[in-house]
Order: sequence, then structure tokens, then C-alpha cells
Amino acid sequence: MLLAGVLFLTGVWDYSILKAGLALAPGPLMAAASAAPAGRLTPRFGEGQRLAAIGGLMFALGTGWWALTVGPEPAYVRELLPGMVLTGIGVGLTLASVSNAAVSALPPERFATGAAVLSMGRQLGIVLGVAILIAIYGQPAATDAVAHFQHGWWFMSAAGVAAALAALSIGRRTIDTNPPKPV
Repeated sequence: MLLAGVLFLTGVWDYSILKAGLALAPGPLMAAASAAPAGRLTPRFGEGQRLAAIGGLMFALGTGWWALTVGPEPAYVRELLPGMVLTGIGVGLTLASVSNAAVSALPPERFATGAAVLSMGRQLGIVLGVAILIAIYGQPAATDAVAHFQHGWWFMSAAGVAAALAALSIGRRTIDTNPPKPV
């Protein structure tokens, strides 16, 4: 999301790097502001799966908003900012909740390994997402740059829905720490 935002703002709306960074700041700020309450809300929503799914859907709504509203002429407050707020809240809800849901069933001696596997999976997802996004963008023509970004935003929206579905599929499993001994 941040890479696409910088590329769009600097390439289509002709923002400076500094202005683009400031324009994107509300998204990460909303993520940070919503992560702490998400951690406190998680017990009310089970083990975090539902709250993470809500976060994925909010992210999908934010990027879908961009795909439907953002045009070639700068209109930050009307077109970009609402999506930044939605995606930021979505990321904050998702990250806190997925972490809790993914490791909550682990016994203490497996927590570090589970957290490391979760972090590795998140990093792989980021790498794949950026690679796919760049493949979608390709080399946009100057006359059709917004359409290229719209395709990317729709991809991000689909990824948000997929994340919501994946979050709902996280099940509580018990791990047998005493496997049977060979006979």
C-alpha cells in the first residue's frame, strides 16, 4: 500500500517525495492508533480471528475506495484520505489480532517458534504482494497511469478480502507436546 501510494502521488499527482510521505502518514498513524485498542478488544471477539477479518475487510474497503474514486487530478481530502484512514485502521486491527490468534494456542515452550513462523509468513506475504503489484503496474503509459493504479488497488482489495477469509480459517488447535514413544 505504501509503495503504491508513493508511486501514485509522485508519478501521477506530481507530489514531491516529502509531500507524498506526509500525505501517506495518516495510514500508518491510524494503524498504530488502532492496534492497541484491537489488542484489548480481541478477547471480546474470540481469539482474534473475527477482529482480524474485520481489519482485512476494512483494508479492502479502503483500497476499493481508491480504485473507485481517485482520479488524475489531486483531490487528497476527498479521494485519498478516506482510503488512508480505512486501510490504516484495517492494518492495525489485523496485525494485532492475527498475532494473537496465531500464537494463542501454543504452549509456552513453542511460543518463540510460533512467533518466528508468523513473522516469516508475514515477510513472505509482503515480498509476494510487492512483486505482484509491480507486475500489475508494469510500465504505465502517461495517458493511462490512473488505470494502472486502479488495477493495483483492486489487487490490494482482493488481498484484503483474502486476508479476512484466511483470518477466519485460523482455528484453535491443541498441540500435543508429549508425542507417543516409538514401540
